[in-house]
Amino acid sequence: MLLLNLLIIALLIILTGFFVALEFAIVKGRVAKINNWIIEGKRGAVSSKKVVTHLDEYLSTCQLGITVTSLILLGLGEPTVEKLFYPLFTALNLDE
Repeated sequence: MLLLNLLIIALLIILTGFFVALEFAIVKGRVAKINNWIIEGKRGAVSSKKVVTHLDEYLSTCQLGITVTSLILLGLGEPTVEKLFYPLFTALNLDE
C-alpha cells in the first residue's frame, strides 16, 4: 500500500509539472512565429494558433490541473509521509 501511494505521488508530481510546463509554453507562444509555421504547413500549427488566441480558457485549464493535482497530493502525501517517518520519530523519542 505504501509503495502504491509513493508511485501515485510520483505520478501526480509529474502531472503537476506537465501542467506547469504547458502553462509556460502557452504564455511563451508567439503569434508571429506560429503564423510562419502555418504558412510552412507545419503539423499542429493551426492548433497552436487556436491555443494562443484563446489564452484565458487554456490557462484556466492549466491552473485547474495544477490545483487538482496539488490537492490530491496533499490528501495522499500527508498520511504517506506520516507512515514513512513515524517509526523514525518514535525511535528518536520525539513527541507527536
